[in-house]
Formats: sequence, structure tokens, C-alpha cells
Amino acid sequence: MKALQSRLDLILERIENPRFLNNDGLGNEIGFWIFDYPAKQELVVRASTGLSIHHLLQAMELLQSITSSKIIGI
Repeated sequence: MKALQSRLDLILERIENPRFLNNDGLGNEIGFWIFDYPAKQELVVRASTGLSIHHLLQAMELLQSITSSKIIGI
């Protein structure tokens, strides 16, 4: 379980990495990341990815807010 949790803790770091976001080094391939885990740990993975998605959505909203305020001149 501890090994799985340490891998789950790296998901946001990996997804937010500019190399991942820009598909660097993939040579026109679609970027994706396979995350394997034991099936009996499904509920743990679901909970963790739900938190990761929530974090990313908050970051997107903040970025949109900052971008909108710069365009409007606030």
C-alpha cells in the first residue's frame, strides 16, 4: 500500500510537468501515461485521482481568473 501511495503522490507532478503537457520527445505521438495498480486497490486509486482532478480544476479556474483580469484590465 505504501508503494502505491507514493506512486499516487507523483501523479500531479507528472501531469503538471511541461514535458508531459507539451508531448516533448514523442515524435508526433499522442501523449499518455499508463498507471498500473492492483485491482484490489481500485477504491484507493479512485479517491486519489478524484482529489488530483479537483486540484487541477482549481488550478485551471485560478489561471482563467488571472488571464481574464489581465485582458479586462482589472
